[in-house]
Amino acid sequence: MDDRRPSHAAEIVIGAAILGLRLLIVFAVMGTGYFVIEHFGGDWFKVYVFAVMAAGLHFELKRIDREYPPENADGD
Repeated sequence: MDDRRPSHAAEIVIGAAILGLRLLIVFAVMGTGYFVIEHFGGDWFKVYVFAVMAAGLHFELKRIDREYPPENADGD
């Protein structure tokens, strides 16, 4: 049987890179949120938070759909 999993060191490096990217995204969202509050006020910040949450949900659902395709993906 052909085992195509990467080595443990590669898994750690890939996991660290993904964690770093997610932290970078979190800090970018926090920075733009601060910008929205300072320049547009609290009401627009609520809109911003809703948009960020919707975008996060969208990308998470796309990831889940890609990793776990439906059983009847052939269009039946």
